[in-house]
Amino acid sequence: MMEGARVVWFSRGSVPAKIDEWTFQSPTDELVYRTVPFPKSWARQMGVDFTHSTEWRGPEESHRVAHYIQWSSENPAVLTVRGHQPEICLEGAGFELQGGPLFQNFRVGESNYEFRRYQFVRQDTDVIVYFGVWSSDGRKGALREGSSVYRRERLMRAWRGEGNQGRRLIEVGFWDTSLEAADCEMAAFVRRTIHPVHRQPSNGATYATR
Repeated sequence: MMEGARVVWFSRGSVPAKIDEWTFQSPTDELVYRTVPFPKSWARQMGVDFTHSTEWRGPEESHRVAHYIQWSSENPAVLTVRGHQPEICLEGAGFELQGGPLFQNFRVGESNYEFRRYQFVRQDTDVIVYFGVWSSDGRKGALREGSSVYRRERLMRAWRGEGNQGRRLIEVGFWDTSLEAADCEMAAFVRRTIHPVHRQPSNGATYATR
C-alpha cells in the first residue's frame, strides 16, 4: 500500500521548482578544511542524491566534522528524512544524548537559519551537534518535520498538485568543547558556507530572501 502511494505521488504532473533561496559552499582553505568521503553504507541506507563532508581541527586538535546531504523532489527516499535525526541516528551509533534539542538561529546578512543543538557524550568525550533541515525551495526549519504546520503544508501542496519537495540537511559536530565556544564556531561556519541567493522577480524588482 505504502509503495503504491509513493508511486502515485511521484508520478503526479510536475510543477516547475523554485530556485533555491540559499546555496551551500564548502570551505576552500585546504590548509584548514579537508574533504572526506561520506560513508557509502550511510548513503545507500539514506538513499541520498548528493553529499559533501568536511572535517577540520579546533583548539587543541579537537575534532570537527560537517555533512551536507541532499535529496531531490523526485527521490522517494525524501519521505524518510524525518528518520535521519541525531537523536535517532547518533544514539544508534553509540552517542548518549545529554541535552537538547534546543532550537537556535544563526544569522547571515539579513537571513536567519535555524538549527537544533544537541549535547552528546561518546567514549567520555562531549560532542555538540547542530542539525538543520530545509526544503529544496529554501523554506526554513520552522516547518519542522512531523509538526502540525508541516503536515498541513504537505496536504496543501498535494491539493495544489505540486507534489513532494526535496530536502537539504546540514549536520555539524564539535568534539571536546564548551557550548559557548561551539556556538561561536558554528556561527562562523554558517557564515562561511551558507550563501543567501538574491532573486529577480518577474516584475523586474530585486529582493533578498529571508
